[in-house]
Amino acid sequence: SHDKLDKQIETLMDESRKGSEDTSVLARQIAVGFVAACMLMGVAIAVLFSRYVTRRLQSVGKVMDQVAAGDLTAFADELGTDELARLARAVNRMVGQLNALVVQIRTSSEQVHEASGQLAVIAEHSAQSSAQVAENAGDLADGGVQQLDTVQTARQAVGVLSGGVEAAV
Repeated sequence: SHDKLDKQIETLMDESRKGSEDTSVLARQIAVGFVAACMLMGVAIAVLFSRYVTRRLQSVGKVMDQVAAGDLTAFADELGTDELARLARAVNRMVGQLNALVVQIRTSSEQVHEASGQLAVIAEHSAQSSAQVAENAGDLADGGVQQLDTVQTARQAVGVLSGGVEAAV
């Protein structure tokens, strides 16, 4: 009976060892599965985050391409407080400053155009005045020649008179 009891204990211990080994193998398999699932989840999160960042960078890049092509109405989404949102805000500030600069240049250009029109009018008036002065100078010269002719005629007349008076005296 004692042997029988030893055999039963040994059988129970063997079964217990086998159960422990099975439990140990199962625990290892669960641990490996859990680690693999965590790694897979980590890769999935990294891929999703990478796509998110890439999409936002592409969006800002697209806006910069539009601005480079002359579209100063383009703007970047400024959602969030991260570095990409700060980059978007900086791009939008740059576009706003470019718009202000274009408006300032356009205003200056219009002022220059207006001033050049005024200068053209002034130049035309100046040319007309110069032509009038030249015409008046010509008239004055003609008047001077006529006066010289009149003075010479008068001198001749005085010379003739003076010769007649001397002859009579």
